[in-house]
Amino acid sequence: MTRCANYLSLLTAALVLVGCATGDKKPDAGDQPETSAPAEPDKGDPQARFEDALTQLQRNNLPGASKALLELEADFPEFSGPPTNLGLIYLRQDQFEQAVGAFSRALDRNPDNAVAHNGIGIAYRSMGQHARAQDAYEQALRLNPNYAQAQFNLAILLDRYLQRPAQALPAYERYMTLTEDEELRVQAWIAELREQLQPPAAELDDAADSATNNAKVEQRP
Repeated sequence: MTRCANYLSLLTAALVLVGCATGDKKPDAGDQPETSAPAEPDKGDPQARFEDALTQLQRNNLPGASKALLELEADFPEFSGPPTNLGLIYLRQDQFEQAVGAFSRALDRNPDNAVAHNGIGIAYRSMGQHARAQDAYEQALRLNPNYAQAQFNLAILLDRYLQRPAQALPAYERYMTLTEDEELRVQAWIAELREQLQPPAAELDDAADSATNNAKVEQRP
C-alpha cells in the first residue's frame, strides 16, 4: 500500500471539565452600610453545556458545536476542554491558524493537555512547520507514552514529510504495539521501510566476500 499524506482521522476529545469552588465574599469592614452586590448571571452547569457541545460535534453539527464551545470558553475561561475541541473543529475545516490559536489557549490553561499538543502538531504539520510539529507530537508522547494517535502522527511526519525512514520505522513499530487493530496499511508501510533500509543484495555479497577473505588472511601462517 502506498504511503500518502491523507492519513488523519481526527478524534473528538471528550475532556472532562473540572468544577471551580467559589467561596462567599466577605463584606468590607467599615462604617458604610452593606450593599448587595449585583447577582452574577446564571451560566448554567459547565459540564452539561460541554456535553451538549460534544453531542453536536459528534453529530457533525460543526456550526452549532463551535458556537456552544465559544460561549462556554467565554463563560468559563479556566477550562482547556472547550478550546481543545474548537481546535479539532478548525482542523476539520482546514483553518489551521485558528486551530493553532485554539490549541494554544488550551495549553495556556493546561500545559499537560496531550490532546492539545497532538492537535497543534497536526496544525503545524499542515502549515509546513515540520520541526514544530515534531516537537508537539513528542511532547504529547512525553505526557502520555501510550497515546497511539500522537505516535501515528509522529511516524507519518518522520516518514512522509521529513524523509527519515530509519526513524520512521521504529515509530511505526511502536504505534503497532499501542493499537489493538491489525492496521494492515501500517504493516504494509513497515514492510516497505524494512525493504528500503535493507542493503542491496550486491552489498551483502561484497560484505560476505570481504569477511571470507579476511578469514583466509587470518588463517595464513
